[in-house]
Amino acid sequence: MPHSAAASRAVPFDAKRHAGLGLSTAQGHRWCARRNAVPLSTSEFLRAALHYPIVYVRDADDRYVPMAVLGLRDSENLFVDDKGAWAPEHYVPAYVRRHPFSLADVNGAEAASRRLICVDETRLSAEARPALIDGDGRTTAAWEPIRQLLEAFDQDWQQTLDLGRRLHELGLLVPFDALAVPRHGDRTQLQGLYRIEEARLATLAADALRTLLGTGELRAFYAHLLSLENFGRLLDRMQMLESRHEH
Repeated sequence: MPHSAAASRAVPFDAKRHAGLGLSTAQGHRWCARRNAVPLSTSEFLRAALHYPIVYVRDADDRYVPMAVLGLRDSENLFVDDKGAWAPEHYVPAYVRRHPFSLADVNGAEAASRRLICVDETRLSAEARPALIDGDGRTTAAWEPIRQLLEAFDQDWQQTLDLGRRLHELGLLVPFDALAVPRHGDRTQLQGLYRIEEARLATLAADALRTLLGTGELRAFYAHLLSLENFGRLLDRMQMLESRHEH
């Protein structure tokens, strides 16, 4: 199963506590330099499939969630360099772009669930400009694109989880392991992965296929299947980067 390093501790984004602070970009994407996979929403499949293998894994809540695989070994991200820059001309998943912000479920006294915006406040700075919240506790224009990205990802993610449930109910997901045998060094193996079984997809009832086609989800399924060819590209990239470091 792809390994992801533990996320930094996040705190609620607060108008008073974080007033006057801007978003520091000095660290770039170093926060995920040791993540070999990140969550991916279904709406991103067509773009992400051009660059990364897309697999399904079972999370701690027993849900089937899609991941973009970024490395073939634990704690290895082949797309973030030493300066924290993402590899040029490669799609950056929304999960990465939304950092250091995230949304969390909060159950109130009436058991009504709401979404709370959280932030890794080590990425906020008084020196960074523009500020996201002004001195009066109001969000600024700089906050708006961040808010839109958070809301879009959250909506996409709920739909992605729904699709994962349907895939499981339809019996379309099968387990597999990804084995990489480099020219030099030890072979690596990612375990606990799931993929759509194309043969099972072909046996779906006509009405189910029409529904998937109408929602556009069938395109996402085939993008996922085609993306599995990128495991070979990951191996090539790993060997290329190791060769550069040797010289």
